[in-house]
Amino acid sequence: MLREVLPVVAGVHVEVDGLDGLSKDEKRRVLNRVRQREYRRLDLEELQMLRRRVADLEQTWTALTVHGKRDRMCMLPWKDVALGLRDETRVVVGKNRQLRDQLEYYTTMARVLGSWVARLSPTLQASMPPTPANWHSVALPADAGARGLAMDWLMTRLYHNVDGTFQANAFPSNSVQDFSDINIYLDDGKFQFVVRSQRVVHASLAYVEGVYGAFCDDVTEIGVENSTGNWVRRINQEELEGQNLVYGHQTLIKGVEQHYLCRRYTEPGRFVLVGQNIVEDAQYPSSQRGMYEETGWRVIEAIGPDQTLVKDCITVTSLSAADGSGYLSLDEYGAFFGIEVSDDQEEYLTVTNFRRRLQRFFGYLDRDLREYLTPP
Repeated sequence: MLREVLPVVAGVHVEVDGLDGLSKDEKRRVLNRVRQREYRRLDLEELQMLRRRVADLEQTWTALTVHGKRDRMCMLPWKDVALGLRDETRVVVGKNRQLRDQLEYYTTMARVLGSWVARLSPTLQASMPPTPANWHSVALPADAGARGLAMDWLMTRLYHNVDGTFQANAFPSNSVQDFSDINIYLDDGKFQFVVRSQRVVHASLAYVEGVYGAFCDDVTEIGVENSTGNWVRRINQEELEGQNLVYGHQTLIKGVEQHYLCRRYTEPGRFVLVGQNIVEDAQYPSSQRGMYEETGWRVIEAIGPDQTLVKDCITVTSLSAADGSGYLSLDEYGAFFGIEVSDDQEEYLTVTNFRRRLQRFFGYLDRDLREYLTPP
């Protein structure tokens, strides 16, 4: 019976306790109050739900509006798109042209260096082994890029062989006594001069190193007088800047022009200078071709706090004749150096004459060194 009078709110019966003992009118009033209260609760829940829905919709609308504006901003006019594509095409075309130029450059360099390397073969050793003809002549190409690589290769090769060269030419490993000599090796028309010298300088390695720097500065500014009374001067200084290379030019006797390339290497406790004369230089062509090939190694090492050992090994090797007929004869070298060589003269006299002449020819090395290395 009680269920029949229960209030219904939104289609749902609402349970109400404590109606027993109340009159009919009192029950009606209680039920009306419960019904009204339940309606207010439902209205509040619906209002809160609607407010949340509004907030969600506002957030969605804001996001859509922002993205819409952004999309409209990203939509460039077709003219701007066309200009952008044109600029990008120009960049790609320029890059392609640059790569083609690089390919052409490296192809040319490979051809020049290939031709240059083909002229080279191992140098003669002091023992003069019976091997086929070796160097025709050391030459440099005219191409700037290939030229730099060739110079670096020549000097690196000499530096790599510095210790082996001194051992092969019987430099004493433990002696610090001063000595100098010139040996001449002859073998079936080929010959090689080997100049050996060793001296102790009573100065620290740091002092000697500074002196060599001053010596190089003098070569740069005023040149150095060689044994023929002519001047050695630097060339290609701008091109060689930063490569630790020195390239010099000098005029020898009878107008023969010679170029000389050298580089300095620094190691703990010593520094090394290597050099090679360039018989033919395509950048500086000359009608007076050199008569020989000269290679030099110089090692300056500390043997005490105030003592420095300076060792030199210079090799002078005969060249092949320009017409390919063989090595230049000793007679031709005798004529070049102003030495008379007659048919009836015995070989040891010829060698003696050459040795005497070469001692004068290479004497400027010690002269310049002693002048510069003498402490004040």
